[in-house]
Amino acid sequence: MKFIGQYIQSFIARFRSDVYLEDINTGTIASGSNLGLDSNNKIVKAAETTGDITSVSLISDSGTINGLTGAVNFTVAGGTGISTSATGTTLTVTETSEKKTKSDIDALTGVTENNLGTFTGSTIPDSKNIKEVLQALETKAEVDAAAGTKGVVELATTAESNTGTDTSKAVTPDALNDWTGGSASVTKLGIIGTGEWRGTAIATAYIADDAVTEDKLANTLLAEIDANTAKATNVVTNLDKITHASQLKITSSDGTDVIIAEASGSIAGVMTVAHHDKLDSIENAATADQTKSDIDGLAITTVGTIDTGTWQGTAIASAYLDADTAHLSGTQTFTGAKTFDEDIVGETTVQKWVKNVAYVATQGTTETFIPLVGVSENANEANGSVAMVMPVAGKLLKVHLKTQRDHSGVTTTIKMYNWDADEAHGTSTDTLLGAQSATGPAAAAVGVFDFQSSLDSGTNAFTAGEMLAISITNSSAVSSSCKYFVTLVFELDWASY
Repeated sequence: MKFIGQYIQSFIARFRSDVYLEDINTGTIASGSNLGLDSNNKIVKAAETTGDITSVSLISDSGTINGLTGAVNFTVAGGTGISTSATGTTLTVTETSEKKTKSDIDALTGVTENNLGTFTGSTIPDSKNIKEVLQALETKAEVDAAAGTKGVVELATTAESNTGTDTSKAVTPDALNDWTGGSASVTKLGIIGTGEWRGTAIATAYIADDAVTEDKLANTLLAEIDANTAKATNVVTNLDKITHASQLKITSSDGTDVIIAEASGSIAGVMTVAHHDKLDSIENAATADQTKSDIDGLAITTVGTIDTGTWQGTAIASAYLDADTAHLSGTQTFTGAKTFDEDIVGETTVQKWVKNVAYVATQGTTETFIPLVGVSENANEANGSVAMVMPVAGKLLKVHLKTQRDHSGVTTTIKMYNWDADEAHGTSTDTLLGAQSATGPAAAAVGVFDFQSSLDSGTNAFTAGEMLAISITNSSAVSSSCKYFVTLVFELDWASY
């Protein structure tokens, strides 16, 4: 509905959407009134809530908040040992840890601040306050000690101790030791009533002639003195002997018997029966030197180590030679290098065998089998030119490889495959025996692939009747056609051939 000019509508109007008032003049709301909506969303006028507070300020012991207007919220925070709580219109401040009062302290100590009570000693006066008691202690502590008077003691220096005239200072153990030059200077003492002497043994000159009485001697010493006194002197003593196979006993009628033991390597003594028998078996006029016939007659079967001399007896049997000595019969293993001046005539069952191969190929990264028959390599292990039959058991020792073009920038892997004697020669029946890889050789070098140790995998051994094939694989392609010269070194055992 649109009105132009003034129009008074006496009907009740309801608006289903927002109502906007435009061109509203600024004015003052009538005192005590404000405009709003009632519960039916009707525009109504209500009485304004008014008061006399126009500004709030908060002042505390450590700061002030000024000029707070409108709705203001205050926080009442508790300090150490204080907590606050609010319920309804009541604010409660509570002490969380109890504070001790003067009466608490008085009850705990049993005294008051003006009267500390009575004391059992004579240093602290009775019925005095704290300051008076401290003053009494200070006065007592400042009294210097003197003969018959308790007090503060000052320690004397070494020089003061040596002077020996001060009556108010105490001597320390160190000063006593340093007295006029140290403990060695103490030359005079009074009577030592108690104690135990633990110093240097007292010289005889400082022991009085009558100082040691019979009561001070040990009982064993007294007994020996009495026994010696009881012995007769200047009398005849009868000696006798008792013989034995290994000793001689001398008896005394007035003394102690003596036993003379047999002679040994360290002490002298009597000759025993055994010693006599050994000496008695020596021939008359015997000397230190014996003839060959004398020694031969002894039939010696055991001797010690012969350090020098020349053996000129019967040839030593093989059984009595050391294990490292070469024997002409029996099985024996030799280790280390052996040099012979003449050719060795005989047979050996284990021999080295060399197979040479040469071919030309443009070899990429495909595994290629070298020709063991003819000159053409092949990528198929079942090809007839890449395998051969081994007549006896053996081992692949090394592969020597020389190439026309540089292979030093690639990794070359050489593998050995086999077909057992009872397996058909084909692509699905072969088995990888062993593999060895290394950096490929430069054009002016020879690469050696050792199959005897540190293989990438597998073994280098094969049995009689197996077919073998050898392959070469490069980790990256070598450009254009290249000549390959391969030497295979085998070890073959002909013992069962």
